Order: sequence, then C-alpha cells, then structure tokens
Amino acid sequence: MQPIKVFARKEPDVTGETDNFDVVFYKDVFCSTFVTRVPWYYKEIMPKQNERRVFLNCYEWHLQWLAPACAA
Repeated sequence: MQPIKVFARKEPDVTGETDNFDVVFYKDVFCSTFVTRVPWYYKEIMPKQNERRVFLNCYEWHLQWLAPACAA
C-alpha cells in the first residue's frame, strides 16, 4: 500500500518572537488544507530536508518539501 502524500514547508514561528522556523504540513501543493505544525523547539521530531517519509497521527506519509514561506 502506498503511503499518503503530504507537503511540508518551513514557515516563520507563529509567535513572531524568534527568528526560528516551524515545519508546517499541508495536504495539497497549494498549501490550502492544513494538517499540522511542528514547532521549531521540537528538534527530536522535526523532519530534515533530506527525509522523504514522516509519521503523523499514527500514519506514514510520503513527504514532499515545498519552498519555504517568506517571513512577513
């Protein structure tokens, strides 16, 4: 069975207090359907740019990286 595809990109921290980036997961390439956010301080579960699979919500997802979002 093929893993479900999920799209990820780095986005600025939601608090705006740091210069760190969270990893945000979406179900589509246009980033319109939000899945989850991994905060920058969760280093142990943060996926790396070279990883192609990730476990989210007890499922294995095929990970495709998108270009990072610009800081506002």
